[in-house]
Amino acid sequence: MTDNVMDAETERQLNEYQDFVSNFIDGFTTKMFHDGIIAEVDMKQLQKYFANPDDNNGVLSDLAEYFFISSGEIHMMFELIESLPSLNYKINSHEKSEDHSKYISEINKTMRKIKHKPLTRDVLKQTALTGTLTGMWLGKKKNIYPYIFDDPTKVFPAYRKNGDWILFFDLNILDEYKEFYQNVIFENLSPYVTKKIYNNYKNGRDEHSRHVELPQDRTFVVHTQKLRRNQGLGTGWANSAMFDVLHKRKMKNVEQAIANKIINAIAILTIGNEKEPEKFGNKNLSPALKKKVFGGVRKALEAASSDGIPVVALPEFAKLAFPDVKTDGLNGNKFDHVNSDINTSLGMSGAITHGEGGNNASGKINLSIFYKRIGVLLEQLDSDMYQKMINLILPKTQSDNYFITYDKSEPLTTKEKVDVLLKLNSMGWSVKHLVDELEGVDWEQFLEQTMYETEELELQSRLLPYQSSYTTSSNEGAGAGEKSEEDLTPEGEATRTGDKNNL
Repeated sequence: MTDNVMDAETERQLNEYQDFVSNFIDGFTTKMFHDGIIAEVDMKQLQKYFANPDDNNGVLSDLAEYFFISSGEIHMMFELIESLPSLNYKINSHEKSEDHSKYISEINKTMRKIKHKPLTRDVLKQTALTGTLTGMWLGKKKNIYPYIFDDPTKVFPAYRKNGDWILFFDLNILDEYKEFYQNVIFENLSPYVTKKIYNNYKNGRDEHSRHVELPQDRTFVVHTQKLRRNQGLGTGWANSAMFDVLHKRKMKNVEQAIANKIINAIAILTIGNEKEPEKFGNKNLSPALKKKVFGGVRKALEAASSDGIPVVALPEFAKLAFPDVKTDGLNGNKFDHVNSDINTSLGMSGAITHGEGGNNASGKINLSIFYKRIGVLLEQLDSDMYQKMINLILPKTQSDNYFITYDKSEPLTTKEKVDVLLKLNSMGWSVKHLVDELEGVDWEQFLEQTMYETEELELQSRLLPYQSSYTTSSNEGAGAGEKSEEDLTPEGEATRTGDKNNL
């Protein structure tokens, strides 16, 4: 057979195949309605994580961080933890020494130097995420700084000693880092964790040195959501809402599948008449006629919709249909109930997150409760984290004498503060704090302008207030609002002296 004959035969077969494809479909795409649906952790796997939260602390923390990005309710919870507390603090002491002002100044300077507000907000968020936060104060008195560990299962509270936690540093964590970052850790944690200690452990010279005990006077632990005092690890705030979040995701996946069905709708064109198969059956119709019918329908549909609708031409003995998916259960009320369940699990009301789900009174109560939850964490920072910092920067003779206390209640509004300060100012107290509450008013400029207007321009003596009719009188010497003796009638005089009103 010559090449020309082979080419002609190949072209004929190809044409027949194209004719077949243009009239029939011999397959379909699976997972047609799964577009946009993400496979996440399922309920059973989540139950296994919750059954042993200590061993799965890292996985649960990663899940909480994932939902922080993808779930609006959990994202808002962490935003409230970060933004709600004012983080104003007071410094108190049990006994005042001769250098009391000096010590107060040193504490304030150190708090300012370590940027205590961003630090405290980071500690609050990380504790709410992982359930447990461990850290350590490094450096000397004049250059002290905090070091927060990322994984509480690697640098963990091992046991209590004298009522306070002892932290262990697991040297195996260093295996996860490259040499450069290992050296960074050694530089920061020296002399407590050094390269020599690590090498001795890895070379087998000291098999019992895997867990390095960190100094108790420099380390601190912050817990949340634990049920036992000696429980080493707590649980994150987002964990209790994960089941409800997954349930809401399943409902959204169903909606997504329904939307995909609408988007991927297939118009079915059946060519042929079953009533008269011998004359109008699909097999008896010529390919040219079927192509003409198919082409006309496609042209009409494409003219009606710019996006086009896929059309499948099938013989009368083949049909393709999709089941009708009921959407009655996916109404707005169902989602409202799920949203309420999520907010309840997180301990938040919809009234304080998006303004729905309660009135103003219930929202204020819920907000007050949320402040108290944050206040519980701040108590640990007061008594443990910052207390150890103060003990390190002050002389040993002042150990545990000075302490800070963060404001833990719901802060007053600007109007409430101004009202209180106005009353104090009317009693002779300072005016500076009143001016400081006025946004856009600088105290130094305010004071300078006041002195200028008072001493140089003498405006107070020049610009006298207008007198009212109550304070003016045509008779000089008469008191404000008093009548002179000339204005009194005999009857009035008699009334004044004889006390006729008692009659």
